[in-house]
Amino acid sequence: MAEIPLIVKRNGGKIIEINRDETEITPLADYVVRGRLGEVMPELVEEIRNLL
Repeated sequence: MAEIPLIVKRNGGKIIEINRDETEITPLADYVVRGRLGEVMPELVEEIRNLL
C-alpha cells in the first residue's frame, strides 16, 4: 500500500491527501486537505458539483 503513491508520482499522476495530520506521503502530495474524511468529503463533492 505504501508503494502506491510512489507509483502514481512516477507515472505522472497527482496525489490528493485528505487527513487530519501529516503523513509519510504529505511531501509527495500535490494537494493536501486537513480534516476528517467524513467531514471534508461532502464539502469537496458539493464544491465539485458547483463547478460542473
